[in-house]
Amino acid sequence: MEKDKGTLRVYVEQDQDKLDVFVVERVNPFNHSFKSSYLTEDGLREGLESYKQIANQLDLEVQKDVFLENGEMLLQRVVYILHDKGGLV
Repeated sequence: MEKDKGTLRVYVEQDQDKLDVFVVERVNPFNHSFKSSYLTEDGLREGLESYKQIANQLDLEVQKDVFLENGEMLLQRVVYILHDKGGLV
């Protein structure tokens, strides 16, 4: 399937309270974005699962220098969640 739905970006940034939060940002083909922030890894997982049906239609950009509490790279976790749920081919 052709990738024409935009880009899915996953990264970490500080919120207004100076807390590190996971951000899932979907940028559509018209360069408008929709952002969701998550304080926990569980929240991030649940947020990513909402994209599993269209993940193979999106370009994926994941911040590479972020590690989770268990030492796993954020990139590995994102790909696993989307692939495990049938989204990435």
